[in-house]
Formats: sequence, structure tokens, C-alpha cells
Amino acid sequence: MIGGGRASGVWADTGESSFAYTAVSEKALAETGASDVLVIGSAGFNLPRDAARTDAVRRIDAVDVDPNVKPIAEKYFLKQPLSPKIHFVPLSARYAVRKLHRDARQYGFTMIDAYFGKGIPDELVTTEFFRDVRAVSAHTLVNAGLDRELKSSFARNLLATFRDAFGDAWYIDAKPGDPEDYTNILIVSWPAEGAKHWIGSGAVYRDDRNSADRDRVELMWGDG
Repeated sequence: MIGGGRASGVWADTGESSFAYTAVSEKALAETGASDVLVIGSAGFNLPRDAARTDAVRRIDAVDVDPNVKPIAEKYFLKQPLSPKIHFVPLSARYAVRKLHRDARQYGFTMIDAYFGKGIPDELVTTEFFRDVRAVSAHTLVNAGLDRELKSSFARNLLATFRDAFGDAWYIDAKPGDPEDYTNILIVSWPAEGAKHWIGSGAVYRDDRNSADRDRVELMWGDG
């Protein structure tokens, strides 16, 4: 549990990932054929662990601002050491992505999974941040908690910001058929299998003009 919500989940009997969005994200990763993977927001290291099991993936760089997540995940959550393929980067996402770019790192697939619980780091939803990610990533996927109909200001503005940085936007409902209106929506930079093209409109979040935190509050606790 992080920030008032579940950040990672595994089945108690098998230890395998239990979140639907993780399975859909792994399917998208396999579709790209990426050998180098970047994960921003490590939490329980579900996707890095699963990706490391595949022959196609040779290296995963896992970023998280909290250096304690790795030993906690290994000892109490996954209950096993992380694969040598996984390189932990205990830095803030903004700084880490720019450093990786300076180091000439390039990734076939990037997952941004840093929007946690009932809060959101609003510095990670601006067009400037997404452009930094685009500079190192051939295929990018964002896991975001949104209203399924994508009618909220937060959903529309997040998608508009992503499109501003990447040139286009597609989205995947990670749990189709689920009765809940608030759900995991995966925003992707390419027409992945099962993805829908987003052609809506919204305001672009920028470093100097960012209402994402207020829009998120309205989505979570507003009247409609």
C-alpha cells in the first residue's frame, strides 16, 4: 500500500502478478520485441521481475525515488532477489530520465507507473517530462487511474499532454467489462493491439501551468 492505494499485487499462493494492468502491460511489452526496458515507478518490481524472465529482454532499468523499495520488495513482497538483468536507479523520475539521456541510454519499451494510490506526482504529467521520456523511448506506456469514459478534465488533459509530447495517443482499458467507472487506463504511444485511438481535446499540462493535482482531486472526490 502506497499513498492510500494498492501499488502492487501478487497472488499469495503463487507469487505471480495479480493486477490486470500488469498483464496487459507485459503483453504490450512483448509486442514491441524490446530488449532494453525502462520502468519508472518500481513499487513491488512486478513488471521488471516478469520481464527479466523472458529471453528477449536483456536489461531493465527500474527507477524509483525511494531507495527502500528494492530491499522491501525482495524480502517481504517478491521474497526473492531481483534478476541481474534488473538495474535499480534510486533517483527522482525527472532527474533519472535526463541522466539516462545524457548517458545515451535507449529503450525499446518504457512503462510509467508512478501515479500511485489517491495521489499523483504532478511533475510527472507535464509535456516537458513526457518529451524527456520520448527522447529515450521507442514505445511508451503510461498506467493511469482514470474514469472509463475519459470525460473528466484530468483524463482529457492527461491524454492531450501525452499527445502533445508524443505526437499521438492511444489507450487500452486494462479491465474491460469491470463495473467500476474508475479504472486503470493504459495510454500508449503506438497503436498497440487492442488500443483505441484518442481523438479528443484537452488542455496541456506544462511545468509552468499545471492544474493536474486539482483536476485529479475533482476526479476522485468531485460531485461528477
